Amino acid sequence: MQFAELSYFGINYMIQFLGFFYAYGSVGLGFVFLVVALFCARQYKAGGIFLGIAPAFHAMQGALLGAAMLIVLLWDFKRLRQHLIPTLKYFAVGCLVTGASLALHKLTIDDVPKIRPDIAREFVNAVIRYWDPHRSPVNLLSLNFYFAVLCSLTSFSLLTFCKKDLPDHFHFPLRFFSVIGIIGITACLVTHIPPDLIDPLLIRFMPARILNVNVLGLIPLLVGIMAFYKDDFLIQLNLFFLVLVLFLALAFHPPYWGRLMALMLTLSAAILVLRTSVFSGSPWLRSRSDLPQTGTATIMTLVVAIAGAQAYTSWDDYKSMFQYWGNNSMFAKIHEGKGSLLLADSNLVYQMQLYTQHPVLLGSFSTEIAYVPEAGPESDRILKEVYGIDLFNPLPETKKTRGFPMNELQKLWESRTLEEWKEIKEKFSVADIFVNADWKLQLPLSHPPEWITLYAAGGGLDIKNKKQYILYGIP
Repeated sequence: MQFAELSYFGINYMIQFLGFFYAYGSVGLGFVFLVVALFCARQYKAGGIFLGIAPAFHAMQGALLGAAMLIVLLWDFKRLRQHLIPTLKYFAVGCLVTGASLALHKLTIDDVPKIRPDIAREFVNAVIRYWDPHRSPVNLLSLNFYFAVLCSLTSFSLLTFCKKDLPDHFHFPLRFFSVIGIIGITACLVTHIPPDLIDPLLIRFMPARILNVNVLGLIPLLVGIMAFYKDDFLIQLNLFFLVLVLFLALAFHPPYWGRLMALMLTLSAAILVLRTSVFSGSPWLRSRSDLPQTGTATIMTLVVAIAGAQAYTSWDDYKSMFQYWGNNSMFAKIHEGKGSLLLADSNLVYQMQLYTQHPVLLGSFSTEIAYVPEAGPESDRILKEVYGIDLFNPLPETKKTRGFPMNELQKLWESRTLEEWKEIKEKFSVADIFVNADWKLQLPLSHPPEWITLYAAGGGLDIKNKKQYILYGIP
């Protein structure tokens, strides 16, 4: 996964299959890749079952995957029709599993009190405008978007200009990435429409993130296609330099390494398309030389060896990160508490719930309101009375960072008296307050300061970026 640092260029949020607390979206994306891989390998029965199950893993990504598969089927019906009936039988089985999952979900959840649609819309719109970074408009000039578009353009160009010479098994993945690109790019454009002019469902489920399939699929697509042309010296040389530059860029992270990757991927894709179309009949570009292939294999071996060495040597550093209420005294104190935990940093909600197995007063409220607008009124009340924040009219710092104004919040909490904290405890059942150690609250300590490494706000874990936290208790 050395080349998977393209995950830093995700649409809506960073992509990681492991070591990330947004497991729901990661599992959904991983399942999409599994389904596509099965169809690419012509395992239509297994692919059909998992395609039917996909919405049970992630409703939006599963639905968009199904739509993309349908378009690919209609686009290449002559080639795929012989596999249609057997696949549909297994697809129906997968759909039954999804239906059973949905039925179980409906039977085991408690519904929430309804609010008027116009009020719900106001809360959702406020979250989109000021708070939720995942649902903000996609930057169409970013490398994130560029990588996804490049994958689609490369796929479509190969289908258009090299169609006659393409091996049969190339058609499905190229058509799939082309279709996903069209769907995802359209969804990205929709994010620039004012939220009050579009259906709230499009806001809630972030369909633009399906474009992450293309972001992660770009390098495997180029490497896989070029590896097929073993007797073509130019293509193999192209593959060698692509792998070499990516390896060096990701190993040393020179200045503007993302742009360097974009340039190399663009040149490599252009050379591939030109070689298989305009210059496809040039015999002087063909050679039996094994030097490029040997070089590529050497670099890939180095990638595996270095990744393995890093995993081995970093264990001593990372194992200290595996802390929870059973081996950390501060987390144990929170775990044993009788009321909710109050956090100043909203980016730590998921981690602290995981490490302490204890409820947090205000979770990731922007995501919660986007999915369940009925949570809006109570979230707004907590924000005003505990955090001193107006959900509908936040400070400029919030509009810029889409997070709590930490300096203002620190001043508010440090000025709050013991009696005021007791009133908050009575209203909201708060027992402990977890803040940076430099916050001096007018409360007794529940646990002394401790250096802890937690997941960063952008996702990712930096073992060298420890912070000192302190735990206050409300008597």
